[in-house]
Amino acid sequence: MKFVTIDSIDQEIEVPEWDVALEALIRDEFAKQGRLCLEDLRRLAAEYSIRFDDLFTTLFELVIHGRWHYVDAENKHRTLTRAELGRLFIGARIHYKDVRHYNGHWFPGAA
Repeated sequence: MKFVTIDSIDQEIEVPEWDVALEALIRDEFAKQGRLCLEDLRRLAAEYSIRFDDLFTTLFELVIHGRWHYVDAENKHRTLTRAELGRLFIGARIHYKDVRHYNGHWFPGAA
């Protein structure tokens, strides 16, 4: 979590490094299906007119911070890093075709 100071109230507050609204959408989708994969993110992006890379980045950040987990296609738990996320950005965006190798699934877990 980042801490920011709000000048008008001179108080530090915690600000997550991911989009909390997208986190709620992702969590709701997981609750409906019991699983979340890349195709689910693509479908949610189209259904709600949200950029795919915003959903993907949010989920990646949640994994980086230990709030979610990623399991690859061989059902092996994978650690994801910010450096890995940075390498996925091509032309300031993450495109579905460039992340198809994340063909496992994500699930929430304790922080």
